[in-house]
Amino acid sequence: MGDTMQKTKLPYYEMIALAIGEVIVSAIVAIVFLCITMFTYAVILGAILGSALIIINFYALSISTTNALNRAIAEVGGEAMEEEAAKEFAARHQAKIQTIMTVSFIARMLSLAAALVVAFILKDIFNPLATAIPLLMFRPILMVAGLISKRRCS
Repeated sequence: MGDTMQKTKLPYYEMIALAIGEVIVSAIVAIVFLCITMFTYAVILGAILGSALIIINFYALSISTTNALNRAIAEVGGEAMEEEAAKEFAARHQAKIQTIMTVSFIARMLSLAAALVVAFILKDIFNPLATAIPLLMFRPILMVAGLISKRRCS
């Protein structure tokens, strides 16, 4: 028998690493604004807004991807399926899967863009730069978490 694909689970390690990384980034943002004497409560609220939205965004991505994969696995092979069967299923349903993922991506990106618009409109409440920085740190945080995870496993 070949490899089987088990029911997929949410990437809890990545979510925890992202949350910790976003807390660290938010603290650095606050410290930098404090050092350049531009610190206000709007900086804290902006950093919290950006961090919270990126964590929610990643969670939504994880949920939608996990649910789609689990549905696909259940449709074709129940709890588990052969790797070849999974590849064949993905190839047959590529357009549908791509559409679902594209809609999810657009919705998540629009929510982040809306957050930045809100931060710019309500700049007395949310500092726009402090909101944007945590949003931009998403990939670097996950890259560092991946490196740490690989080092820990070696």
